[in-house]
Amino acid sequence: MVSSYTKQTELLMVLHYSHLSEKDRRHYAAIEAVKLGRGGTSYISKLLGISRTTIIEGKKQLELLVQGGQALVKRQRKAGGGRKKKTQKDADLTALLSAFIETLKAGSPTDADLYWISVKPREVAHLFEQHYQFKVSHGFVKRVLKELGYAYRKQSKQLATGSYGRRNEQFQIICSVVLIMSLKSPVVSIDSKKKERLGNLYRDGKCYCTKAIKVYDHDYEHLSAGKVIPHGIYDLQTNTGYMSIGSSSETADFIVDNLLWWWEE
Repeated sequence: MVSSYTKQTELLMVLHYSHLSEKDRRHYAAIEAVKLGRGGTSYISKLLGISRTTIIEGKKQLELLVQGGQALVKRQRKAGGGRKKKTQKDADLTALLSAFIETLKAGSPTDADLYWISVKPREVAHLFEQHYQFKVSHGFVKRVLKELGYAYRKQSKQLATGSYGRRNEQFQIICSVVLIMSLKSPVVSIDSKKKERLGNLYRDGKCYCTKAIKVYDHDYEHLSAGKVIPHGIYDLQTNTGYMSIGSSSETADFIVDNLLWWWEE
């Protein structure tokens, strides 16, 4: 005997079956019957309220489609159906909007092929409506802009700035650093991170809490109980970091002390 589906699955199958066309119902029932194996035809027939003859006919149709190499999914509408775009229906409106965009464009004095507009498509549509008392959507404006060769682009870093006279020395320094690191000598990176004032002051970020934490509405210096200076040392060889916290200023003595603490530890 075939194993039945759960009541929830059977309900979903029936709901899906009720929204299919006659041909799709026949094919769906046949597929489900094949999946269940022996006894599946009777089970699906009873569940979906479809005759066994119809399920068997569906199996035959599917086998013929597979043997003939035909796709099961076909277009339900003819190609070219649906509402036509305004750029295709109204050539005069497209030409009028194109001419209006020409009045908004600016060009590069050094590149004859480079133009841009300084307003967004939604603003173009608004200005066009004010000028011609005819409303167009910003989507229509986008399509016309695309036909005119405009696209939403960012600047491209392609202009070479020239060569640096001491460029070779830069690579020599890099090679020296690589050589030093190959000798297992310490190579450290030292930096002081963002200084923070202590006290009941606002901090960026969020956290899970039962209610919002109340802080002062301003971060004046007199409201703080001092400041902390996080100073870090990163060891490139061992990929480890060391952090010390200061409470005065980032002075040379503080940096030297930090290096000493890191070395001793």
